Amino acid sequence: MDATTYIWREKITLRRWKPYRVSFMPAYFFLQIQKAYLLFMGNKRSYELAEILLAYGRGELPPHGWTNKIWGVDVDLLYFPQFFNTMFSAKNHWVSVCVNIIEKAIEVFDSSTGRNMQYLEKLGVMIPRIE
Repeated sequence: MDATTYIWREKITLRRWKPYRVSFMPAYFFLQIQKAYLLFMGNKRSYELAEILLAYGRGELPPHGWTNKIWGVDVDLLYFPQFFNTMFSAKNHWVSVCVNIIEKAIEVFDSSTGRNMQYLEKLGVMIPRIE
């Protein structure tokens, strides 16, 4: 999945397409969000956002696709693949996630029906803190 995301990112970087206000994140981006969310929920008052997440918001990451474009200023949409791993189930699968920073909306492009809201809540809580 990261290889596919890399190809999309390269096509934009090389100006073959014109969606300049889009940023592609790697698959491990959600794992970093998930870790930050667990720390945040443990102690909301003293939580400080990890520097690595702030670097994403400044366009300094991912390393193979840094743009120096600031989320919410230069970037409106974030796209990344996400693996939904439901324990003890055969419904493990990849989905595509689109975060619209301007409209504050999250869209999941999922070929199978499922209950994935617990994953989306983490994005809804953490993405606004990165902007």
